[in-house]
Amino acid sequence: MTNKEFREPLHASPFRAYTICLADGRELRVVHPDFVAVGPQSREAVVYGEEGECNLIDLLLVVAIRIEGGPEMARHTPP
Repeated sequence: MTNKEFREPLHASPFRAYTICLADGRELRVVHPDFVAVGPQSREAVVYGEEGECNLIDLLLVVAIRIEGGPEMARHTPP
């Protein structure tokens, strides 16, 4: 997933909680935009969980983003 695609739900107005689905099967729920940090040209993001856990993820390993109450934005990983 590109940096721009990853930022779309983060900057949506109004913000809706969403789940980041990773290639290894993990799912990270984002309940507030302050829980995510990603640099302007970065390929990595830091995602904080509701319990304070910290996850460093490679954006190329994001396979989908599921927005709560909305359709899934499916993405494929590069070969």
